[in-house]
Amino acid sequence: RSANIHACASVHCAVVGTAQKGAHLYPSQHPWLIGIPLGWWELESNAYIQSSQVGPAPAPLGEAFELWVGDSDYLYETVLRGGLIVYSQTSVHSEIIGHLPAGRTLALLPNADLEALGWIERAHRGFVQTDRLRRFSSSTLEGQFNPEGALVFVVQTVHLPEGSTVPRYARFKVEHLNLSEVVTEVGPLPRRLVRLALETRRPLGVPENAKWVDINLKAQILTAYQGDTRVFTTLISAGKSETPTSTGLYRAYFKSRHDRMHGDGYNVEEVPSILYFNQGQGLHGAFWHDHFGAAITHGCINMAPRDAAWLFDWAPPSLPEGWHSRTVQPEEAALWVHIGPAVVGNKIAATSDSRAAFLPDHMRCEDEGDPREAAHPKVGAARVQPDGGVLERRHCARLLRSERL
Repeated sequence: RSANIHACASVHCAVVGTAQKGAHLYPSQHPWLIGIPLGWWELESNAYIQSSQVGPAPAPLGEAFELWVGDSDYLYETVLRGGLIVYSQTSVHSEIIGHLPAGRTLALLPNADLEALGWIERAHRGFVQTDRLRRFSSSTLEGQFNPEGALVFVVQTVHLPEGSTVPRYARFKVEHLNLSEVVTEVGPLPRRLVRLALETRRPLGVPENAKWVDINLKAQILTAYQGDTRVFTTLISAGKSETPTSTGLYRAYFKSRHDRMHGDGYNVEEVPSILYFNQGQGLHGAFWHDHFGAAITHGCINMAPRDAAWLFDWAPPSLPEGWHSRTVQPEEAALWVHIGPAVVGNKIAATSDSRAAFLPDHMRCEDEGDPREAAHPKVGAARVQPDGGVLERRHCARLLRSERL
């Protein structure tokens, strides 16, 4: 199914990545011309793969000589009630090689001819009948590139007073907000039906021009930055209260195009676009639900498949062509992942790492004195000044606290 890629031409060298069956790899040149040990190929990315694991590509894609390892795009389906039998061939008379329970999520290889006969091949060996499966429909959510100012994402259809509706996953610039509503170009939207995406300062520990993401667990919002420039923001689903996502600052250490994930109560084949950052917790695509903006996971950060694929490709280091996964080396640039606690307000509620998210000036809480005091109602001088009026500082503090992680 896959082949290991090593840091040098020896099985004793570190495994720095893998190549999935069906991948096309590009060697630097024939090994006997450059002194590479017999039985190994050097890849263009200064890594090595055993020649026993690969062969010449059956149909070269370009002029360069290629190695061929074979299928990376999957269909995802779930097993219906009653379970499913796995056969060695596309016949109920062939050898039975497994049984799968109802609810199991499968990765399958697309093949229209087989499907027309009522069969489909598993990515993990064997064939199953299609009438015992239900195909997933992936979320239509796609995040916002180059966001400006404060945004809101709608997480549930909103019915406006004049009779029109605002669809789920629509997003708008915030004109002003209060404790119960966010006012946008389409009118006021209930706070409980939207998620607020604010700009956030780069945390201490993240290099000046590094790529990093900030994850606001209360808002269920991910925002990607390069240095201090916000480049992308979207809804996510993080860990539920029983299995919370860890907070802190992390460095993504492993990238995988897809891999099996399993644990207490779940077993999902070939989860796509994985960036591991804290032991078993990672950012990845989720094709099995469409509830982004709600905390429902076992601790990972779920993203809509398109968003996850973009982040995977954008995050350093890049995955060389044909590679399925790679370990991020300590000396390499990596994606930094910052997760809570959130801090909101312009010069308000600053934390020990001097990190703060902020609203536009016309929505900010004015501050007089120590910014840490602004979270306390006893300080009475400051007011929120949205376009439509003012709020006393005690209301301002409550509003800000409502946006914190």
